[in-house]
Amino acid sequence: MNLKRAFLITTTALLLPGMAMAQVADARFLVSKTFTDGNTASINVVITCNTGVPLSQNADITAASPVGFVVASFDSTVGSCTITEDGEAGYTGSYVANGGTASATSCVIDDTNFVVDGDQTCAITNSPTPVQVSVTKEWNLEGAGGNEVDMDSTFYVTSMGSITGGAPCLDGPFGEGSDYYCSMLTFSGAGTQSVAVTPEVGGTVVNIDEDNQDSAVVVTNDCGGSVTVSPGDAAESCAFTNTVFFEGIPTLNQYGMAILALLMLGVGFVGFRRFA
Repeated sequence: MNLKRAFLITTTALLLPGMAMAQVADARFLVSKTFTDGNTASINVVITCNTGVPLSQNADITAASPVGFVVASFDSTVGSCTITEDGEAGYTGSYVANGGTASATSCVIDDTNFVVDGDQTCAITNSPTPVQVSVTKEWNLEGAGGNEVDMDSTFYVTSMGSITGGAPCLDGPFGEGSDYYCSMLTFSGAGTQSVAVTPEVGGTVVNIDEDNQDSAVVVTNDCGGSVTVSPGDAAESCAFTNTVFFEGIPTLNQYGMAILALLMLGVGFVGFRRFA
């Protein structure tokens, strides 16, 4: 009997620490949403847990309306919850769980980062994905007439949306301190080059201008000098065609000049004799 009692006491003593460590209670998961461009779209977020009740929930969220999920009987020592969103076309997501490091895929809250006596948080930030804008340069040399043509050209791309690899237009066409970004493309002959522009909800205008100083070249384009990019756009493009026109100027060699001089003298002599 004493042996059995001793066994029960020992077993209870071993179980008590584990029971004390187990924290089974209701857990609240607060999810917030931010669009860097001010988008007010409603997005569906989903929380999936391996313990507690219910194991899965979903709700719509906007930047102005956070969502709170409650998971009853959540065991923080072994429990894990993952929070994801459906996503908005044209945007890239960034997830930060309980103020930790950012993840590109989800908020994961488990025993490694569980907040005791407080809300579990998941901050989701959506940023517009850059849109490719391609610029194509074409040449029409039919009117060159065998003359040499300088086929180097420079394009200035400006936009209020940031341009990957570009810079603020401190010395650009919009003046120092403007909200525009600038990028320069250089061509040697025909070809296509691209820039990546970060758009904003509602659309962002991208201006494309060619710096052409040759009076023999006429520049036309198929976009009116600008394109508009919006989040979710696949790509935009603009093609510029440079048409060369050389107008021949009549010239006289030394013999022609001599003949012209004789004709002028002859006309002058006849006129002098007639009106003298």
